[in-house]
Amino acid sequence: MKVKVKWLRSPLKKYGLPFGYPGKINLIDEDLANKIAKESPKMIEIIEKEKPVEVKDTMMKEVRTRPVKR
Repeated sequence: MKVKVKWLRSPLKKYGLPFGYPGKINLIDEDLANKIAKESPKMIEIIEKEKPVEVKDTMMKEVRTRPVKR
């Protein structure tokens, strides 16, 4: 699952992550975000968790044909 985080410090210095700079918002893996937050809590701010996509039950519409006159 992905998490939307806001970087408070640059992740390149400590973790070597090529994405993100202070003030940027990224989608990263939840496990990685929890690991970074536990090691240095002032590094990131977790904004929101990505919600799983709900699949709606959809039925196919009946095919309607026009009558053929011969």
